[in-house]
Amino acid sequence: MTEPTPGARRELRPPTIDEALTNAARLLDGAEFAIGNPATAQRLDELACTWLNIARFLHDRES
Repeated sequence: MTEPTPGARRELRPPTIDEALTNAARLLDGAEFAIGNPATAQRLDELACTWLNIARFLHDRES
C-alpha cells in the first residue's frame, strides 16, 4: 500500500452539531422519497438516528 501524497491528506475533524443535524434531515428527506422501497427507507431512517445521536453527544460534550 502506498502513502497518499501530501496534497491529498486532509485533517479530520469532528462534525459540528449543525452538520450532524443537517445530515439527519437530509437522510430523513431521502427516506420520504424511498416510500416505494421500505428497506431503503428504513436504512435511511436508521442512519438519520445515528446522526441525531452524534448531535446529542456533541451537545452533551459542550455542556
